[in-house]
Amino acid sequence: MKAIVTALPGSSPASAWTRELAGLLERAPRGEDLASSSDHDLIDLIAALERGKGALGACQAHAEVVFRESQIAAQRHQGVARGELGKGVADQVALARRITPKHASDQLVVHRILVETLPRTTKLLEQGEISEWAAAEVAKNVLVLSDEDRALVDQELEGRLPAMTASASGRATRARAQELDPAAAVKRASRAVAERRVSIRPAPDGMSILHAILPTKDGVACFKALGGVKASKQHGVRRQ
Repeated sequence: MKAIVTALPGSSPASAWTRELAGLLERAPRGEDLASSSDHDLIDLIAALERGKGALGACQAHAEVVFRESQIAAQRHQGVARGELGKGVADQVALARRITPKHASDQLVVHRILVETLPRTTKLLEQGEISEWAAAEVAKNVLVLSDEDRALVDQELEGRLPAMTASASGRATRARAQELDPAAAVKRASRAVAERRVSIRPAPDGMSILHAILPTKDGVACFKALGGVKASKQHGVRRQ
């Protein structure tokens, strides 16, 4: 794994804003400050923070895409083979974000679709009009479309997204994508099957948490194997 690229503090817009953001975060109101605030101020703060999270998410998406481009340009200059271009980028982003390289790689794909092919959705995110989750739902559901069809979906949904939940944004995008390219549903289903996975992690008191994303028939079979309806009532196995 390559080390994170570091640079001396400079006067670039990114470095200057990063320092300002660090100072702003240090001054963020906490416990006692919030307890002495009015309900009106608190709800305004909650709304402002939600808008801020969207704007920060857009900034991070742009930064990751630009970082990838810069790394690939440097690798080309170094004579790195075409098939190896981009190697190590997700690892560095993962370290910076404290997530796994797989998660970083998946997020980078979504961010590229968003930044490079969905300018209107990206602008809504930058303005805090939609959440990062909603933007990701749009991007993931146009993944299998051509750039032209993505642009059309981006244009058609621009005025609707701010009034929709993230889940509704995903459903609306998926429905329109299927209308534009019926084969997209088949492609998306195949991609979903290819990305099926099961993970397990420890839980307190000698327990463990099993998490699985599986095709419906396999998920139902696993649920039944774990005790099905009886287990869900007696031991908390949840059926969505």
